Amino acid sequence: MVSKFDLLYPVFLNEGLTTVQLVRKLGKTPYDYNKFYKHLKQLEEDALIEIKQNKYFLKKAERTRKFIKVIDFCVKNNIDYSELFLEKTVEFIELGLKKTVLSDLPFDNKTVSRISVFLAKHGFLLVESKKPFTAKIVYSDFLETVVELFKGKVKVKCKKIFQDVNEKKLSSQIEKEFSNYKKSSKKININDEVRFIHRSLSLEGNTLTLSETKRLIKENIPAKTRTFKEMQETVDYKKALDIFITDESALDLQKVLFFHETAMNSLKAGAGQIRKQNVRIKGNPDFKTADWREVPRKINELFAFYEQNVYKKLKAFEVVQIASFFHNEFQRIHPFVDGNSRTARALFAHTLMLKGFPLIAFPAGFVEQYMNLTKLSKKRNDKHFELFMEQLVLHSLKQTNQKLKYN
Repeated sequence: MVSKFDLLYPVFLNEGLTTVQLVRKLGKTPYDYNKFYKHLKQLEEDALIEIKQNKYFLKKAERTRKFIKVIDFCVKNNIDYSELFLEKTVEFIELGLKKTVLSDLPFDNKTVSRISVFLAKHGFLLVESKKPFTAKIVYSDFLETVVELFKGKVKVKCKKIFQDVNEKKLSSQIEKEFSNYKKSSKKININDEVRFIHRSLSLEGNTLTLSETKRLIKENIPAKTRTFKEMQETVDYKKALDIFITDESALDLQKVLFFHETAMNSLKAGAGQIRKQNVRIKGNPDFKTADWREVPRKINELFAFYEQNVYKKLKAFEVVQIASFFHNEFQRIHPFVDGNSRTARALFAHTLMLKGFPLIAFPAGFVEQYMNLTKLSKKRNDKHFELFMEQLVLHSLKQTNQKLKYN
């Protein structure tokens, strides 16, 4: 069923059209005219759009900009914003932002189940227990903005997911969920490669939506409104990842160079080559990368660390900790002129898969905290990053095990 918000985004993309033109643009029939007109009038009453000579334009206001930004994020990540904007969903999120732990909620069990499944699916909620229900909101500016749009400013008390963590309990939970995964995953391929590719590249500015990425990869259907470069880097990254994740042997520098050469095929220069110049993270002078003369030594030391640990018999949480350090150190060394972060995420994934984990994708709700601990960080904190990645892996294992129950 079409809601008024389903028309706000098309107005944003096609400003200056009449109701009839919007109906045609969206491939609808004249029978939809009255419904569309009614929703457009509601958007006008909400001061989100304005009408000039029977044509619709976005209202030049901060609230409209925020709505478009939220809906755009949802569209790119296949998040149902109609579900997100439901009154009880917004109330649920508001409570989660105001508390450190969600419990004893003023909703019936069916509502709690519906909302928690929806939010957890996209990484906005960490469910610790179903009976009794306890959970934590994964804080992001995105969720705070959603609440602000419908409820006004909220006083946030929930903590980042790497803060005030019971490490012993977290380790135990990872062991339990990994054991359950190993028992249930035999002969079933549950890896979501499309989601991993989309998330890793979107973090680097690629604008393909999750749906467009899936069509390009699975059906070879190009996205009409995206650049050739964006589509090419998606295809190249898939080629590199396919080779990487099917390789069941330990990593070495040559394999990483080949991965980078394949994934960064569109680079004019530097694909598969250790850099011989200094680089900086655009927009973040606080992120320190290694001097180019130090890169060979540092990268060799990192692979020595990897070799010392990867062949050991490790507990599941120890594997995550080693993979986390590998990711963080590799990204901080920044051995290439470009493509370091997407390579680091692939290294993290490969290290885990080598030890029997599924392919760990980064859900939308985790993105902001991940970026603030990596490329946008003011100061390096390996412990915070380790705890964050452990929470990420635990959440992913829980979601994967839930899917396996129905396969």
